[in-house]
Amino acid sequence: MNKDNLQKELKEKIKEGIKPSDLKKAKKKPNKKADLPPPIVQSEDEGYISEELSEEENIIPTIPTPNQEIKNLQNQIKALERQLQTYKDFKEADMKIKEKLKGEIGQ
Repeated sequence: MNKDNLQKELKEKIKEGIKPSDLKKAKKKPNKKADLPPPIVQSEDEGYISEELSEEENIIPTIPTPNQEIKNLQNQIKALERQLQTYKDFKEADMKIKEKLKGEIGQ
């Protein structure tokens, strides 16, 4: 009896250009609208009042003055001189150790 009911349903649903296999595929496909999340409702941005800036806020970032550039360069030179001195000290210590080891080997 189930077969008869199914055949009647198929005959009702089958139209020109639709195969019975297409009806089975259509049942398996999920409803796309049901799977989608609800639409996003856009509201006004409450955090930003205006795009206009007052004169105080319309300040261009400062460009370093020549004096500031000179101070920066002097600080860099001092840092490099300290680094160079450290390397020189290490080199001297290594040379002393090498000389000491040469003397020990020579004896």
